[in-house]
Amino acid sequence: MQRMDSTFRETHVGVKLRDTFFNPDMLLEFQMIDELVRGLISTPMETLDNFLTEEITKHLFEDAAIPFSGLDLAALNIQRGREHGLRSYNEYRAVCNLRRARTFEDLSREIKPELIEKLKRVYKSVEDIDLFTGGLCETPLQGGIIGPTFGCVIGLQFSFLRKCDRFWYETSDSNLRFSEEQLADIRR
Repeated sequence: MQRMDSTFRETHVGVKLRDTFFNPDMLLEFQMIDELVRGLISTPMETLDNFLTEEITKHLFEDAAIPFSGLDLAALNIQRGREHGLRSYNEYRAVCNLRRARTFEDLSREIKPELIEKLKRVYKSVEDIDLFTGGLCETPLQGGIIGPTFGCVIGLQFSFLRKCDRFWYETSDSNLRFSEEQLADIRR
C-alpha cells in the first residue's frame, strides 16, 4: 500500500500487507493513517486477473521471526470449502442456471481456454473443481469484478439474509416494521 504526504506525493516506502498482520501499533506512527488513506484513494485499482498476490498466498499471518511461516489464503479457502461440505463448482453452476459441464470444454463460455487447460492439469474431472477455484477462474461479468457463479452465490446470500432475518428493515412484522415514512427515508 502506497503512503503519500499531504501534497499527495509518494515520499515514503509503501507498506507490505504482511507487515500489517497483528501489528496495529504501526498505525500509531505519526501520520501513518493519513498517509495510507491518501495512498489508497490516489492509487488506481490494479488490473484484475485470476491470481492472488503472494502477500496472501505465501505471507498470510507470517511471523517475521520464523521463515516460511506464512499461510496460503487460497489453500485455506479450498480446504474450508471441503471441510464444510460445499458442493463442487459444477453443482453451483447448475444452481445458478449455468449449463452443467460434462467436459472441461463445456466451461469455455465462462472460463478462458488457458485457464481450462490449467484446471485439466489439476482436476481429474469437472465434477472435482472446487467452488473457490472455479469461481476465481471465471471471466468477470461486464462491468463487474466477479464472474457469473460468484455473482449468483453472493446474490443468493443477500436474498437469504433478507428473507430469513426477522429484523430486516422491510419486514412485514408490525411489531418490528418501520413506518412508510421511515422506509422512504431509508430508501432515499
